[in-house]
Amino acid sequence: MNDKDKTESIFTMDQTTNVAIVGGGISGCAIAYFLRKAGVDVTVFDQGDIGAEASSAAAGILSPLGSLSGPGPFADLLLESCSLFADLIPELETAGGISVEYTRSGTLYIARSPHSIHNLRKRMQEWQPHNQEMYWFDGNQARDYEPALALDVMAAVYAPREGQLKAPKLTRAYARAATALGATLRDHTEIAGVQRQASARQRARPSRASTSSSRRARGRHAAARGSISRCPSSRSAARF
Repeated sequence: MNDKDKTESIFTMDQTTNVAIVGGGISGCAIAYFLRKAGVDVTVFDQGDIGAEASSAAAGILSPLGSLSGPGPFADLLLESCSLFADLIPELETAGGISVEYTRSGTLYIARSPHSIHNLRKRMQEWQPHNQEMYWFDGNQARDYEPALALDVMAAVYAPREGQLKAPKLTRAYARAATALGATLRDHTEIAGVQRQASARQRARPSRASTSSSRRARGRHAAARGSISRCPSSRSAARF
């Protein structure tokens, strides 16, 4: 069997798949959706319910500016991803048959002291090279926009293109859309072990995984376990 055959043959028992994804949260379900769009056979495994762990608790706030401290590859990734997201939502809601309640509500970054005003102005200067729409408000202007703000708010930066959504619904939309395209999602299935193999040339070969139901996988795998996973390392052969 050549390397290509090993890549394209994952389960040796009663199911086959090209890629095994460990973790059924938003990352795992999103990977599954886009792989199926590309025609790749994929199976998602989760030790509990699909989307029930960290993805169910996320706030769903889409505010990339808050994570930026200056230009660079990370900033480019965040801003490009956010710009693409608004176009993805209608596609995903149609494919998944569920509204994710996305709204472009904007974000207010506030300052409540002279020192924090200085820091906020500095951050705005760092954000401006990214060509993102933003406005400087004094305290009264900020309260005109959002009357519920406290009286001690002295200034704010308003970023109207940022938004929010319901994170659990986004995960369900990805899961339903991936399933509709032919992905297999297996909940309450633990991965008992993952073994990495290498060729004589030290080139990575397909991984081999075994599940709690004794099925074994041989092919590519993606680790998307999230922050609540019990496994300490993505390189460990351990129970998830």
